[in-house]
Amino acid sequence: MSNDETKNNAGSGLIAMELEDGTTADFVIDAVYLTQEHQYIALLQVDENGEIADDAIVKICRYTALDNGQAELTDIEDEQELETAQNAYQDLVNEFEE
Repeated sequence: MSNDETKNNAGSGLIAMELEDGTTADFVIDAVYLTQEHQYIALLQVDENGEIADDAIVKICRYTALDNGQAELTDIEDEQELETAQNAYQDLVNEFEE
């Protein structure tokens, strides 16, 4: 995925994001969480019916709350930071499943 900002689809709860191949896909928020350095958001891709598939893509972005009540989602380009964010998300998932 490429761009730093996302658009919310008019109250639907879906976030449209551009994929690396230039197409757009819809995602729903699974979690917003904090590590020692940054806040992140985990998004799950949904199909055309708004359903989350068992093999849904999980997209993790850096999350920044803006003063105007909006949020900015930024792709994580640093591999070490991405690994840290993914591990923290996996820890959340594991806690939820226990």
